Amino acid sequence: MELSVRVSRRLQAKKDSLNIQASEPESFLNVLVPEPVSLKNVTQNNVSGLTPSAIRYRRHREKLQADPEKFAAYKEKDRKRSVAYRQNITPEKRERARLLSNLRTQKCGLKKKELGLPLNEKKVKPETRAAVLERREKERLRKAAYRAKLSTHEKAWMNRKRKERKQQANSPLNVISAEVGESLGTGFQTPVAKRMAVSRALMKLPRSPKKYAAVVEGLTQIRSPRRSKALQDIGFLRLPERRKLIFLNNINESIKTYLHSIIKKRSQMSNARRQVLCSILTNREDVSRTDPSQSSVSARTGKPKRFMQKTLKEAYTQLSTHAPTLKVSFSKFAKLKPFMTKATQHNKMQSCLCEFCMKIFLYMEGINKFLIKKGHRELTLKNPASSLDLTLCPRTNANCFHKLQCIERSCSNCGVDLINKYFEPLKNCMDELADWSIWSKMTDEYVQSDGTLRKVTKWRPVNKEGPFNELVTSMQKDLEKFSLHLFTANWQQQQFADLKQDLPCDWLLLVSDFGQNFTCHHQDEIQGAHWARTEVTIHPVVSYYRDKDLIVKESMFFLSNDLKHDGHASQHFQTKGIYELANRGHAFTKVYLYCISCFFNNIPC
Repeated sequence: MELSVRVSRRLQAKKDSLNIQASEPESFLNVLVPEPVSLKNVTQNNVSGLTPSAIRYRRHREKLQADPEKFAAYKEKDRKRSVAYRQNITPEKRERARLLSNLRTQKCGLKKKELGLPLNEKKVKPETRAAVLERREKERLRKAAYRAKLSTHEKAWMNRKRKERKQQANSPLNVISAEVGESLGTGFQTPVAKRMAVSRALMKLPRSPKKYAAVVEGLTQIRSPRRSKALQDIGFLRLPERRKLIFLNNINESIKTYLHSIIKKRSQMSNARRQVLCSILTNREDVSRTDPSQSSVSARTGKPKRFMQKTLKEAYTQLSTHAPTLKVSFSKFAKLKPFMTKATQHNKMQSCLCEFCMKIFLYMEGINKFLIKKGHRELTLKNPASSLDLTLCPRTNANCFHKLQCIERSCSNCGVDLINKYFEPLKNCMDELADWSIWSKMTDEYVQSDGTLRKVTKWRPVNKEGPFNELVTSMQKDLEKFSLHLFTANWQQQQFADLKQDLPCDWLLLVSDFGQNFTCHHQDEIQGAHWARTEVTIHPVVSYYRDKDLIVKESMFFLSNDLKHDGHASQHFQTKGIYELANRGHAFTKVYLYCISCFFNNIPC
């Protein structure tokens, strides 16, 4: 610190000795490098303020500059001396040299300002096209090498910063500040800025109330159109139209408040009733089914997911049919759907579907595709049940099923021929080509290692193409028996739900079916055991019975190494389950069994 002060004093004294007159038209070069003077002139009139030794050194340099070879050798020698000096310089001397260099730079800048000369500016040398391209290529390679050394985290950080810069460029600062001000409603970025601006203005206003009012009135009168609009927006200047609008808004709010108070609201009992009915409907077996996977069970409620078998619109129509007195809109019905019951679009992969129902569904898809192509979207079929309704007489309000004679196709007023009447607008397009798909049995032949031929039959989806009339005829043929098939499924489902809901004390309800064969895995299994694993048959039996006024649901699983699924095995498993319940003290007089038809016969399935 003392060194810098001492150097500053020396330079200031030297500056004062120069005694530069601003009126003299001297150039910057003349100030820095004055004309050489003799020793006699120095002693008599030393205008430059140089010492005799400095003048002698300047003469010596002039002589060297007169001979270019000697001057070049001198500069090379001086360069080597400077390099050696800088290598051996101490930290104190290096700091002193840095301070002197800074002071010389400041002194040079002050001189230029006093003389009105421009500061040192970097001269831009014009570049040729080749030089520009070379510089760009060099810079590109440098950046590529730099990016190649970056780690994954550094690249992610740079991408995030680049994204922030682009977002900031797309929304300039002035626009952002204006938006912030508009969001506050005052034009200021923060409430503190508004408070400080008001405080500064109050300091300038007079303290007398009359003068204060006069000054504020004058400020409001001297205004531009945009300022007038801003004052009107905050309600400071209320024009007649503005006052009328405020009055009408107040009346509107009072009317809304009054109407809201007199509107009849639903009671909590009514809302709870609607929620319970909607939940019961969406959880019915014919509306939704339980997801059997263990991962679908909620850890909080312990309930599994359910996937709807119908659309929300179809379920709402069914609710209106079964409970016509329940007043609930479709939007409210969708909101009351339980969270664990998912809509049809969430069920991505479906399996074990009914072959008969799937065939009608594929016919319906092909027909809808053809109708949309021909511009008859209003004739599209919603679902297989709606396709069946076209061939049956309308239902009565008291019955949710069609008439039995219509279902058995013995009614003279309905039949599958009504499909032709429905597609009458397309009578000119019946011979045009349509495409659809069906599930069909395909037989593949394989040659075994012993040379024998082996045939394997599998179900596969097959794409078909033919006249639209052929597609309609195929659908009519299958709809002939589809009415009884769908009625049987719905009627059995309804009987099962009613029986399970109101089960007598000495009755037992069983649901029996074979599961697929499961493969047994061992922990830390060797490679050779992979090709010789043991398979077992899993046969679940779900039982429902009443115990102390409660409906008990109990699941039993039977494991067997016999992989043959037949009626004998099913009968044995069901008998073992009934004996297990009887040994616990339950006495049953009737047993109702729900299973596929082959379990009643001694036919392998």
